[in-house]
Amino acid sequence: MSTGTVSTGAAGTIARLNVFASTKRAKQCPTCKDRSVIVYDTHSGDEICSLCGQIIESRTMSEEQEWRSFSNDGGGGVEKSRVGGPNDTWLEDSVSGTTMMGGDKKFGRLAHAHDLATGTNSGDRQLKSAFSNLRFIGDHFGFRNNLLERCREIIKDLQTTGNLKSRTGVTNMLAVVYLAARDDADPLSLKQLTSFDRAITEKDIGKAVNKIKKLLPQNRTAGATTFASKELALRFAASLMLADCVRDLAAHMCVQSEMTKVIPVSSRPHILAGAAIFLACQLYVTQIAATDLAVTAQCGLQSLVEYYGHLLNAVKTILPKGFVPRNVGGINALVRPEHVLKRASAKPAAG
Repeated sequence: MSTGTVSTGAAGTIARLNVFASTKRAKQCPTCKDRSVIVYDTHSGDEICSLCGQIIESRTMSEEQEWRSFSNDGGGGVEKSRVGGPNDTWLEDSVSGTTMMGGDKKFGRLAHAHDLATGTNSGDRQLKSAFSNLRFIGDHFGFRNNLLERCREIIKDLQTTGNLKSRTGVTNMLAVVYLAARDDADPLSLKQLTSFDRAITEKDIGKAVNKIKKLLPQNRTAGATTFASKELALRFAASLMLADCVRDLAAHMCVQSEMTKVIPVSSRPHILAGAAIFLACQLYVTQIAATDLAVTAQCGLQSLVEYYGHLLNAVKTILPKGFVPRNVGGINALVRPEHVLKRASAKPAAG
Protein backbone atom coordinates (compact mmCIF):
# COMPACT_ATOMS: atom_id res chain seq x y z
CA MET A 1 0.00 0.00 0.00
CA SER A 2 1.38 3.43 -0.91
CA THR A 3 0.63 6.64 0.96
CA GLY A 4 -2.64 8.23 -0.19
CA THR A 5 -3.85 5.26 -2.27
CA VAL A 6 -5.36 1.84 -1.73
CA SER A 7 -4.18 -1.02 -3.96
CA THR A 8 -7.19 -3.17 -4.85
CA GLY A 9 -5.71 -5.42 -7.56
CA ALA A 10 -7.82 -7.68 -9.79
CA ALA A 11 -11.41 -8.50 -8.94
CA GLY A 12 -11.69 -11.33 -6.45
CA THR A 13 -8.08 -10.93 -5.24
CA ILE A 14 -8.51 -7.96 -2.91
CA ALA A 15 -6.32 -8.47 0.15
CA ARG A 16 -8.36 -8.45 3.36
CA LEU A 17 -6.87 -6.01 5.86
CA ASN A 18 -7.14 -6.83 9.54
CA VAL A 19 -8.41 -3.40 10.61
CA PHE A 20 -10.68 -1.86 13.19
CA ALA A 21 -11.86 1.65 13.95
CA SER A 22 -9.35 3.58 16.08
CA THR A 23 -10.98 5.10 19.14
CA LYS A 24 -7.87 6.44 20.81
CA ARG A 25 -8.20 9.98 19.50
CA ALA A 26 -10.56 11.89 17.23
CA LYS A 27 -8.74 12.29 13.90
CA GLN A 28 -9.55 13.49 10.43
CA CYS A 29 -8.06 12.76 7.06
CA PRO A 30 -6.67 16.05 5.64
CA THR A 31 -8.14 15.12 2.25
CA CYS A 32 -11.56 13.67 3.11
CA LYS A 33 -12.17 15.86 6.19
CA ASP A 34 -15.41 15.02 8.02
CA ARG A 35 -16.32 12.20 5.66
CA SER A 36 -13.29 10.14 6.73
CA VAL A 37 -13.28 7.11 9.04
CA ILE A 38 -9.86 6.33 10.47
CA VAL A 39 -9.08 2.62 10.82
CA TYR A 40 -6.12 0.83 12.37
CA ASP A 41 -4.18 -1.80 10.38
CA THR A 42 -2.89 -4.35 12.92
CA HIS A 43 -0.48 -5.88 10.40
CA SER A 44 1.50 -2.75 9.52
CA GLY A 45 0.69 -0.69 12.64
CA ASP A 46 -0.64 2.26 10.61
CA GLU A 47 -3.74 4.43 11.00
CA ILE A 48 -5.37 4.79 7.58
CA CYS A 49 -8.24 6.72 6.06
CA SER A 50 -10.83 4.18 4.93
CA LEU A 51 -11.95 6.39 2.00
CA CYS A 52 -8.77 7.45 0.25
CA GLY A 53 -6.23 5.12 1.87
CA GLN A 54 -3.92 7.85 3.09
CA ILE A 55 -1.73 6.88 6.06
CA ILE A 56 -2.55 9.34 8.84
CA GLU A 57 -0.07 8.09 11.42
CA SER A 58 2.41 5.25 11.77
CA ARG A 59 2.45 3.33 15.06
CA THR A 60 4.52 0.53 16.54
CA MET A 61 2.28 -0.61 19.43
CA SER A 62 -0.79 -2.76 18.83
CA GLU A 63 -4.08 -1.58 20.32
CA GLU A 64 -5.59 -5.03 20.02
CA GLN A 65 -6.72 -7.03 23.04
CA GLU A 66 -4.65 -10.10 23.80
CA TRP A 67 -6.24 -13.22 22.32
CA ARG A 68 -6.54 -16.13 24.70
CA SER A 69 -7.98 -19.62 24.29
CA PHE A 70 -9.03 -20.83 27.72
CA SER A 71 -9.34 -24.39 26.42
CA ASN A 72 -5.56 -24.49 25.99
CA ASP A 73 -4.68 -23.21 29.45
CA GLY A 74 -2.36 -25.52 31.29
CA GLY A 75 -1.50 -27.43 28.17
CA GLY A 76 2.17 -26.48 28.30
CA GLY A 77 4.32 -25.19 25.48
CA VAL A 78 4.74 -21.64 24.24
CA GLU A 79 1.84 -19.84 22.62
CA LYS A 80 2.62 -16.99 20.26
CA SER A 81 -0.93 -15.76 20.65
CA ARG A 82 -0.65 -14.75 24.29
CA VAL A 83 1.70 -12.86 26.59
CA GLY A 84 3.98 -14.82 28.91
CA GLY A 85 4.97 -18.46 29.14
CA PRO A 86 2.90 -21.58 29.77
CA ASN A 87 1.06 -22.14 33.02
CA ASP A 88 3.03 -23.67 35.89
CA THR A 89 1.01 -26.46 37.49
CA TRP A 90 3.19 -26.41 40.60
CA LEU A 91 2.09 -22.90 41.60
CA GLU A 92 -1.18 -22.21 43.38
CA ASP A 93 -2.26 -19.61 40.84
CA SER A 94 -0.86 -21.83 38.02
CA VAL A 95 0.76 -18.84 36.32
CA SER A 96 4.47 -18.38 35.79
CA GLY A 97 5.95 -14.94 35.50
CA THR A 98 8.69 -12.58 36.67
CA THR A 99 10.27 -13.26 40.06
CA MET A 100 12.41 -10.66 41.83
CA MET A 101 14.81 -12.05 44.42
CA GLY A 102 18.06 -11.00 46.11
CA GLY A 103 19.68 -7.56 46.21
CA ASP A 104 19.87 -5.02 49.02
CA LYS A 105 17.08 -3.60 51.19
CA LYS A 106 15.97 -1.13 48.55
CA PHE A 107 15.67 -3.93 46.02
CA GLY A 108 13.74 -5.99 48.57
CA ARG A 109 11.15 -3.22 48.86
CA LEU A 110 10.88 -3.13 45.07
CA ALA A 111 10.38 -6.91 44.98
CA HIS A 112 7.69 -6.63 47.66
CA ALA A 113 5.90 -3.93 45.65
CA HIS A 114 6.14 -6.11 42.53
CA ASP A 115 4.56 -9.06 44.34
CA LEU A 116 1.73 -6.89 45.60
CA ALA A 117 1.09 -5.52 42.12
CA THR A 118 1.11 -8.95 40.46
CA GLY A 119 -0.88 -10.66 43.19
CA THR A 120 1.81 -13.29 43.87
CA ASN A 121 1.09 -15.02 47.16
CA SER A 122 3.73 -16.03 49.70
CA GLY A 123 3.35 -19.74 48.92
CA ASP A 124 4.20 -19.23 45.26
CA ARG A 125 7.16 -17.01 46.16
CA GLN A 126 8.53 -19.78 48.36
CA LEU A 127 8.08 -22.36 45.61
CA LYS A 128 9.76 -20.17 43.02
CA SER A 129 12.73 -19.54 45.32
CA ALA A 130 13.09 -23.25 46.10
CA PHE A 131 12.72 -24.28 42.45
CA SER A 132 15.33 -21.71 41.44
CA ASN A 133 17.92 -23.19 43.81
CA LEU A 134 16.92 -26.70 42.73
CA ARG A 135 17.46 -25.77 39.08
CA PHE A 136 21.02 -24.60 39.83
CA ILE A 137 21.75 -27.85 41.67
CA GLY A 138 20.25 -29.92 38.84
CA ASP A 139 22.34 -28.10 36.23
CA HIS A 140 25.50 -28.66 38.30
CA PHE A 141 25.01 -32.44 38.66
CA GLY A 142 23.12 -33.04 35.41
CA PHE A 143 20.20 -34.82 37.11
CA ARG A 144 17.52 -36.66 35.14
CA ASN A 145 14.06 -35.13 34.78
CA ASN A 146 12.34 -37.80 36.87
CA LEU A 147 14.65 -37.09 39.82
CA LEU A 148 13.97 -33.36 39.58
CA GLU A 149 10.23 -34.05 39.41
CA ARG A 150 10.46 -36.07 42.62
CA CYS A 151 12.34 -33.16 44.22
CA ARG A 152 9.55 -30.77 43.23
CA GLU A 153 6.98 -33.14 44.74
CA ILE A 154 8.82 -33.11 48.08
CA ILE A 155 9.08 -29.31 47.96
CA LYS A 156 5.37 -29.06 47.20
CA ASP A 157 4.60 -31.34 50.16
CA LEU A 158 6.60 -29.04 52.43
CA GLN A 159 4.77 -26.01 51.08
CA THR A 160 1.36 -27.65 51.49
CA THR A 161 2.05 -28.44 55.14
CA GLY A 162 3.40 -24.94 55.80
CA ASN A 163 6.99 -26.07 56.39
CA LEU A 164 8.72 -24.56 53.34
CA LYS A 165 8.99 -20.93 54.49
CA SER A 166 12.48 -21.18 56.05
CA ARG A 167 13.68 -24.11 53.94
CA THR A 168 14.17 -22.75 50.43
CA GLY A 169 17.95 -22.34 50.69
CA VAL A 170 20.64 -24.42 49.02
CA THR A 171 21.33 -26.65 52.05
CA ASN A 172 17.70 -27.72 52.32
CA MET A 173 17.43 -28.23 48.56
CA LEU A 174 20.47 -30.53 48.70
CA ALA A 175 18.68 -32.45 51.45
CA VAL A 176 15.60 -32.71 49.21
CA VAL A 177 17.78 -34.08 46.41
CA TYR A 178 19.22 -36.66 48.82
CA LEU A 179 15.73 -37.86 49.80
CA ALA A 180 14.49 -37.88 46.20
CA ALA A 181 17.49 -39.89 44.99
CA ARG A 182 16.95 -42.43 47.77
CA ASP A 183 13.28 -42.84 46.77
CA ASP A 184 14.35 -43.21 43.14
CA ALA A 185 16.51 -46.24 44.06
CA ASP A 186 19.62 -44.35 42.94
CA PRO A 187 20.98 -42.86 46.20
CA LEU A 188 23.60 -40.14 46.38
CA SER A 189 26.10 -39.76 49.20
CA LEU A 190 26.27 -36.62 51.31
CA LYS A 191 29.88 -36.21 50.22
CA GLN A 192 28.81 -36.08 46.56
CA LEU A 193 26.27 -33.34 47.33
CA THR A 194 28.83 -31.15 49.12
CA SER A 195 30.66 -30.71 45.80
CA PHE A 196 27.99 -28.18 44.82
CA ASP A 197 29.11 -25.76 47.56
CA ARG A 198 32.24 -26.50 49.59
CA ALA A 199 31.02 -24.16 52.32
CA ILE A 200 28.23 -26.65 53.09
CA THR A 201 29.33 -29.70 55.10
CA GLU A 202 27.97 -33.24 55.20
CA LYS A 203 26.79 -32.54 58.74
CA ASP A 204 24.73 -29.56 57.56
CA ILE A 205 22.99 -31.59 54.87
CA GLY A 206 22.45 -34.52 57.25
CA LYS A 207 20.69 -32.29 59.79
CA ALA A 208 18.46 -30.84 57.07
CA VAL A 209 17.61 -34.36 55.81
CA ASN A 210 16.50 -35.52 59.27
CA LYS A 211 14.33 -32.42 59.80
CA ILE A 212 12.65 -32.70 56.38
CA LYS A 213 11.96 -36.43 56.87
CA LYS A 214 9.99 -35.64 60.02
CA LEU A 215 8.00 -32.92 58.24
CA LEU A 216 6.94 -34.91 55.17
CA PRO A 217 3.45 -36.47 55.11
CA GLN A 218 3.59 -40.13 56.08
CA ASN A 219 1.70 -41.33 53.01
CA ARG A 220 4.47 -40.04 50.73
CA THR A 221 7.22 -42.12 52.38
CA ALA A 222 8.22 -45.67 51.53
CA GLY A 223 6.02 -47.08 54.30
CA ALA A 224 2.74 -46.11 52.70
CA THR A 225 -0.38 -47.93 53.80
CA THR A 226 -1.54 -50.88 51.73
CA PHE A 227 -3.75 -50.01 48.76
CA ALA A 228 -3.54 -46.27 49.52
CA SER A 229 -3.43 -45.67 45.76
CA LYS A 230 -6.88 -47.25 45.39
CA GLU A 231 -8.44 -44.72 47.76
CA LEU A 232 -6.65 -41.88 46.00
CA ALA A 233 -7.80 -43.12 42.58
CA LEU A 234 -11.42 -43.13 43.75
CA ARG A 235 -11.03 -39.59 45.11
CA PHE A 236 -9.26 -38.24 42.00
CA ALA A 237 -11.82 -39.82 39.65
CA ALA A 238 -14.67 -38.28 41.65
CA SER A 239 -13.09 -34.82 41.55
CA LEU A 240 -12.64 -35.13 37.76
CA MET A 241 -16.26 -36.35 37.41
CA LEU A 242 -15.24 -39.48 35.52
CA ALA A 243 -17.61 -42.37 34.84
CA ASP A 244 -17.99 -45.13 37.42
CA CYS A 245 -16.51 -47.68 35.03
CA VAL A 246 -13.31 -45.63 34.68
CA ARG A 247 -13.12 -45.11 38.44
CA ASP A 248 -13.57 -48.81 39.26
CA LEU A 249 -11.07 -49.95 36.63
CA ALA A 250 -8.43 -47.51 37.88
CA ALA A 251 -8.95 -48.66 41.49
CA HIS A 252 -8.62 -52.32 40.43
CA MET A 253 -5.38 -51.64 38.55
CA CYS A 254 -3.97 -49.79 41.59
CA VAL A 255 -4.61 -52.80 43.84
CA GLN A 256 -3.12 -55.24 41.34
CA SER A 257 -0.10 -52.99 40.80
CA GLU A 258 0.66 -52.87 44.51
CA MET A 259 0.14 -56.62 44.92
CA THR A 260 2.33 -57.58 41.95
CA LYS A 261 4.86 -54.76 42.53
CA VAL A 262 4.89 -53.63 38.89
CA ILE A 263 6.52 -50.34 39.92
CA PRO A 264 10.27 -51.03 40.30
CA VAL A 265 10.94 -47.99 42.50
CA SER A 266 9.42 -47.16 45.90
CA SER A 267 5.73 -46.58 45.23
CA ARG A 268 4.22 -43.14 45.60
CA PRO A 269 0.46 -43.79 45.76
CA HIS A 270 -0.73 -40.44 44.42
CA ILE A 271 1.28 -40.85 41.20
CA LEU A 272 0.21 -44.48 40.80
CA ALA A 273 -3.44 -43.43 41.17
CA GLY A 274 -3.08 -40.71 38.52
CA ALA A 275 -1.32 -43.06 36.09
CA ALA A 276 -3.99 -45.74 36.58
CA ILE A 277 -6.75 -43.23 35.84
CA PHE A 278 -4.97 -42.10 32.68
CA LEU A 279 -4.70 -45.71 31.51
CA ALA A 280 -8.34 -46.45 32.39
CA CYS A 281 -9.52 -43.38 30.47
CA GLN A 282 -7.82 -44.66 27.32
CA LEU A 283 -9.32 -48.13 27.68
CA TYR A 284 -12.79 -46.59 28.00
CA VAL A 285 -12.15 -43.92 25.30
CA THR A 286 -12.52 -41.05 27.77
CA GLN A 287 -10.67 -37.88 26.79
CA ILE A 288 -8.50 -36.41 29.54
CA ALA A 289 -5.23 -34.47 29.44
CA ALA A 290 -2.22 -35.87 31.25
CA THR A 291 -1.50 -32.36 32.55
CA ASP A 292 -4.94 -32.21 34.19
CA LEU A 293 -4.25 -35.50 35.96
CA ALA A 294 -0.85 -34.25 37.10
CA VAL A 295 -2.52 -31.21 38.67
CA THR A 296 -5.18 -33.37 40.35
CA ALA A 297 -2.61 -35.85 41.69
CA GLN A 298 -0.27 -33.01 42.71
CA CYS A 299 2.70 -34.54 40.92
CA GLY A 300 4.91 -33.75 37.99
CA LEU A 301 3.98 -34.72 34.45
CA GLN A 302 7.29 -36.55 34.00
CA SER A 303 6.64 -38.73 37.07
CA LEU A 304 3.05 -39.44 35.99
CA VAL A 305 4.16 -40.58 32.54
CA GLU A 306 6.96 -42.69 34.05
CA TYR A 307 4.45 -44.58 36.23
CA TYR A 308 2.08 -44.88 33.27
CA GLY A 309 4.88 -46.56 31.33
CA HIS A 310 5.32 -49.16 34.08
CA LEU A 311 1.58 -49.87 34.11
CA LEU A 312 1.55 -50.14 30.33
CA ASN A 313 4.29 -52.76 30.39
CA ALA A 314 2.26 -54.87 32.84
CA VAL A 315 -1.22 -54.01 31.56
CA LYS A 316 -2.21 -57.64 30.87
CA THR A 317 -1.32 -58.53 34.46
CA ILE A 318 -3.23 -55.76 36.20
CA LEU A 319 -6.45 -55.76 34.12
CA PRO A 320 -9.49 -57.71 35.39
CA LYS A 321 -9.98 -61.17 33.90
CA GLY A 322 -12.16 -61.08 30.80
CA PHE A 323 -11.92 -57.29 30.46
CA VAL A 324 -12.60 -56.06 26.92
CA PRO A 325 -11.07 -52.68 26.03
CA ARG A 326 -13.48 -50.20 24.43
CA ASN A 327 -10.84 -48.39 22.39
CA VAL A 328 -10.15 -49.26 18.76
CA GLY A 329 -7.18 -51.60 18.57
CA GLY A 330 -7.34 -52.61 22.22
CA ILE A 331 -4.22 -52.82 24.37
CA ASN A 332 -1.88 -52.67 21.38
CA ALA A 333 -3.26 -49.24 20.40
CA LEU A 334 -2.60 -47.55 23.76
CA VAL A 335 -0.50 -44.41 23.47
CA ARG A 336 3.16 -44.79 24.35
CA PRO A 337 4.68 -42.73 27.20
CA GLU A 338 6.97 -40.78 24.88
CA HIS A 339 3.97 -39.73 22.80
CA VAL A 340 2.15 -38.51 25.93
CA LEU A 341 5.04 -36.17 26.72
CA LYS A 342 5.23 -35.06 23.09
CA ARG A 343 1.54 -34.18 23.01
CA ALA A 344 1.76 -32.30 26.31
CA SER A 345 4.70 -30.21 25.14
CA ALA A 346 3.30 -29.61 21.63
CA LYS A 347 2.40 -26.03 20.77
CA PRO A 348 -1.40 -25.49 20.82
CA ALA A 349 -2.90 -24.36 17.54
CA ALA A 350 -3.90 -20.71 17.46
CA GLY A 351 -7.33 -19.81 16.29
